[in-house]
Amino acid sequence: MSEEVAVTQKRGVSYKTPGPDPTAEHPLSGDLLSRGPAVESMATLLCSLDGSFVLAITGRWGTGKTTFLTMLRSALEQRGAKSVYFNAWANDFAADPLVPLLSELEASLSEFLPTDTKGEILKKLKSVGVKALKGTLPIALRYATSGLINVSGGEATNFLEGDMGKVAEEIAKKELASYLVTKNSLEEFRTTLGEVVERAASEASTTSPIVIVIDELDRCRPTFAIELLERVKHLFEIPGIVFVLAMDPVQMEAAVRGVYGEGVDADGYLRRFIDLKFQLPKPEFDQLARQQWRSLGLDGIVGVSSTARDAILVGLVSAGDAYEVSARVLEQCLLEIAVVIRSSGEVAWLAPSALGHLVMLRAVLPDLYERIVSRLVRTNEVVTAIGGRSPGSGYLESLSGTVFRAHILNWLEGDVSIADAGEEWGSEVVGYLQSVRKGATDHNIADGARELAYLAEKLDLSAGFAR
Repeated sequence: MSEEVAVTQKRGVSYKTPGPDPTAEHPLSGDLLSRGPAVESMATLLCSLDGSFVLAITGRWGTGKTTFLTMLRSALEQRGAKSVYFNAWANDFAADPLVPLLSELEASLSEFLPTDTKGEILKKLKSVGVKALKGTLPIALRYATSGLINVSGGEATNFLEGDMGKVAEEIAKKELASYLVTKNSLEEFRTTLGEVVERAASEASTTSPIVIVIDELDRCRPTFAIELLERVKHLFEIPGIVFVLAMDPVQMEAAVRGVYGEGVDADGYLRRFIDLKFQLPKPEFDQLARQQWRSLGLDGIVGVSSTARDAILVGLVSAGDAYEVSARVLEQCLLEIAVVIRSSGEVAWLAPSALGHLVMLRAVLPDLYERIVSRLVRTNEVVTAIGGRSPGSGYLESLSGTVFRAHILNWLEGDVSIADAGEEWGSEVVGYLQSVRKGATDHNIADGARELAYLAEKLDLSAGFAR
């Protein structure tokens, strides 16, 4: 046994996949989803902007938005641009998003400002920020009062007594005064922020804008997410500042409807704040799967040959591609496979050419999986169910999918004769069915039902650990 393998076995399984570790010198380090060209192009675009701009990076949960942003910030640094990272979800406990955003901005910009004047500049920015904050009404309050000014105390009494004209006049005066204060506060804030940006750019000798990256926006409570967008629009719309927002547009539209009602044009509302959207490209799973396999220490497991590894990964990746799952789902499935392998005495009983398919099927179609392991469904029903799940149709016709069909046939209809199987499923499936049965015999597996029961037992165990 090589020293490397021995160390891997001693160390054991790592339950965390290492994230990317990019640097300004190597901004694409850890790019397992082949998104480097998109990162480089976007960094070049952002550095060329001189006016205010808001770019949205869109993708479903688990599609690698945070990883993309991490590489993007390193690519910006490589080009001499400064960036600020703000995790919206980690700060949505705040009553108003402006408070933690200003705090993050202060901490980041202090590095770029002249040492002798940065204290004075940042103090002024915080001061006008507080004034702007006082002049704005939180969305939650506007929503609760349908946009009306709160009427309380004497005004409420007068209103109830019927003095509606006087109350309306008083409210109008207060509304106008509040508007003028707010307007002046916002203008003062933008002016001060502009000064800070100019000094930071001068100190850093760069013409590139400051890029404020906001991550996890779609995971925030709806009022916080929408308030943050409105703060970005009304307070930070100045030359020299560019925003990059990472979000799932479906979740963000749901947040808009949650705040303003089901009848609102959620997409139209979001377009008011976003200048351009970029949909993350579909990831290439093969490289990601093989890297995670290594990081989980599975190459060092005795009994897991390279042939078994390739069969497991090909099945997992082909199924993941067919079902269009996220990178995070693929990683979770691989973690379950790691638990299954490490808790099994005989790897051959794991049916490597079917294991990846079966784990992914359980993640995507759990009801169908339960019917399979309970042997309450026939092979043709399984094939129909998988084929009918768009865009999974056609996936079972691939080489790896054909082998999986042979396993399903062996599990669910192990007593079917080769002749009958050939008549219904064709020579290709039957050829693999014969191989599957021969492999089971060689490894003392009594029949397909027993093999399926063993797999189900191990997968149930892995689910308890991995999910």
